Amino acid sequence: MECNFSLQVWDRVATWIREPLMAPANWRTTHELRLWYLDLSRGASPLRREGVRSVIMLASWEIWKERNNRVFNRKYTSCVQVFRAIQEEALVWIRAGNKGLAELLQMATSVSSLGVPAAP
Repeated sequence: MECNFSLQVWDRVATWIREPLMAPANWRTTHELRLWYLDLSRGASPLRREGVRSVIMLASWEIWKERNNRVFNRKYTSCVQVFRAIQEEALVWIRAGNKGLAELLQMATSVSSLGVPAAP
């Protein structure tokens, strides 16, 4: 990956969820998205793996939307704004019942500080 913007977003995400393997500096070189995706969640418990994979999907989606806004609408937002959009969407997914994401964020930060009640 050579896009500095997306690298900054991924680095913020990795720090947020306390997942060093998600930081671009720690990515293993691969040319297959599938292998990269599987590599980032390898060795985790099933619930944590679900959470990590959810974050990967959220971050990819938000970066893709930013790319499309830049290319087609000539609108630009900062990497901090894209990162915040990832955090906000993660809360929506938790409220919708994503237990893996709730567990991952509860482990990484105080979920209650994110505005989401802790799971029972």
